[in-house]
Amino acid sequence: MEEEGNVEEGAAEEEIGRGQRLKDEAERITEAILPKPAREHLVRAGSEMLLALDYMIPRDKIPDDVKQHLIAAKRETLMIWKCLLDAQLNVIKEMERKPQEEEPGLRKIELE
Repeated sequence: MEEEGNVEEGAAEEEIGRGQRLKDEAERITEAILPKPAREHLVRAGSEMLLALDYMIPRDKIPDDVKQHLIAAKRETLMIWKCLLDAQLNVIKEMERKPQEEEPGLRKIELE
């Protein structure tokens, strides 16, 4: 029984590692296609467009099917923000894991 538990744990860890590798690869590809400033601009532009639509049309005049599309668009916009924030948090975590290297030519001087 104990061996089965170890096998299941190993498979779960392998799946987590595979998921992380896929996520890392997706982030790398995204960065290669759309540089960070372009992604930020795209998200800001999309958010502004949604806000403009919200204020442009009174809610009681919007047909129900259009409301559903607006809600879906808002959800997707928020998901974009969530993905970008998650990617940035991953970068910060990596920076925290790696020891900070001193820049060449700089050294700490102790003063008494």
